[in-house]
Amino acid sequence: MVTLDDWMIKLTSWVCKSGEGDKELMRRGVAGIVVAFIRAFLQGDREELNAIVKSSGVAPIQLDPEQIT
Repeated sequence: MVTLDDWMIKLTSWVCKSGEGDKELMRRGVAGIVVAFIRAFLQGDREELNAIVKSSGVAPIQLDPEQIT
């Protein structure tokens, strides 16, 4: 079930990099990271966020290490 409106999907297709991967996996990965962040920030439950940061194998997508320039 897609919860985004049509205009939001069109907007993200213009501003986001298009890849050849599965969009459903990307949505699940981003949603999981966002939920883990919100739980850590609002509820103080950092367990899931720490697991994602420490082990990229937890996410359904490949997470590249951060690059600070």
